[in-house]
Amino acid sequence: MNRLGALLLVAGLGMWSSAQAKEECVPGTGVQMSGAADAPWTIQIQLGPDGAPLNTPFDADIIVCTQSQQYPARIVVDATMPAHKHGMNYEPATVKIDSGHYEARNLLFHMPGVWRFEVTAYENDKPHRYTHDVSVQ
Repeated sequence: MNRLGALLLVAGLGMWSSAQAKEECVPGTGVQMSGAADAPWTIQIQLGPDGAPLNTPFDADIIVCTQSQQYPARIVVDATMPAHKHGMNYEPATVKIDSGHYEARNLLFHMPGVWRFEVTAYENDKPHRYTHDVSVQ
């Protein structure tokens, strides 16, 4: 095997093992959040049937998917409006329901526009950030 072939094989194995390290969240039950390719988890946010309401407090389920059964030590949920460079007027509470299942309580989007959900999941003290944008009218 030539050097290029060996390099491609090693790169392919690296992508395979990285992809196998995370279990995909169940399709149709929420929205998969964007995170770094080397993040140890896949995170999904689940809103109610009406999505994120304007100027009304709401809760959201946060699902952490993993094949390793190693879950974050803790997670923090927040939201910002990137275009306006500000966040919510209230700090939401994050409650652990069980392994891999959290609830973000008292989220409040006080303005119409694009809001960015931000979940920071901690592997010991190392933060892994995940985001998802939603348009609120």
